[in-house]
Amino acid sequence: MNTTDKKVIVVLGMHRSGTSVVTRGLQVLGVDLGTRLLAAEQGVNDKGFWEDMDITAFDVDLLCALGHDWHSFAPLQPSEFQGPIIDSFKLRAVQLMRDKLAGIDVLGLKDPRMARLMPFWQDVFEHLGVTVHYVIACRNPMSVARSLAKRNSFPLEKSYLLWFEHMLLAMKYTASAQRVFIDYDLMLREPAQQLTRIARSVGMPLVEGSPEFVEFVNEFLEQSLRRNNFAEEDLKLDPAAPAHTLVLSSLLSAL
Repeated sequence: MNTTDKKVIVVLGMHRSGTSVVTRGLQVLGVDLGTRLLAAEQGVNDKGFWEDMDITAFDVDLLCALGHDWHSFAPLQPSEFQGPIIDSFKLRAVQLMRDKLAGIDVLGLKDPRMARLMPFWQDVFEHLGVTVHYVIACRNPMSVARSLAKRNSFPLEKSYLLWFEHMLLAMKYTASAQRVFIDYDLMLREPAQQLTRIARSVGMPLVEGSPEFVEFVNEFLEQSLRRNNFAEEDLKLDPAAPAHTLVLSSLLSAL
C-alpha cells in the first residue's frame, strides 16, 4: 500500500494533560481516529481516551523490551533505539501503521508514551513516507500532578518530574516539525479558537456550524472534565514543584 499521500496527526503530551479532549477535537476536523479505541473508564476518562488500543499495547511492549515504563525515571538513551530488537519492533510498527492507514487519508494518533518514543516513531513515519503534524497538549503541571496523585497515588514531586520530561521531549523531538501547542483549559473555555489553531496547523477545514462541531462543543465538552484548575502563578506557591518546572510551564504558556 502506498502511504506517501497519507497524513498522520500525532497528539503528544503528558498523561492527564488533556490529550484525550484534544484528540477527540480532531474528529471535528474530519480526522479519523480508527475503530479500535480504548473504552472509557469511569472516574478516569469518563468520555473516552480516544486512543488506539493496538498502538498503546505496542508502545507498552516496546518500553518493556527496553526495560522502561511510562513512569520510570531513567531516560531513554539514543543507543537504545538501535539494534536487532528495535529493528524487529520497527517492522511490526510499519505493518501496524499500514493496517491503520488502509482506506484512511488522515489518521489521528494519541498515546502519551509516544513522547518518550518519538525517535522510534519518527523513523517509522519516515520509512512510510507519511506527512506528520503534531498537536502538543499542555496543562498546568499542578493540575497534572494532583490528577496523578488521585489516579496513581504518585507523590507530587514524581509527577512534576514526569511532566517535565514528557513535555520537554515533546518540544525537543518536534522542534523542526509542523506543530501547534494547545492549552487544555483554553480548549474547554474557547473551543472554537483552539480548534481553529489546530485546523490551520494541520491544514484541515473547520466548519463551526457542522453537526460534529456542535456536538463536540455542546455535548462532549463539560466543565466537569476539569477537576483541578490552577492559575499559572499558583505553581510558584507549591514547594513540591522544582524550579525548572516553573520555567518550562511559562515557556509552554507563551507558545
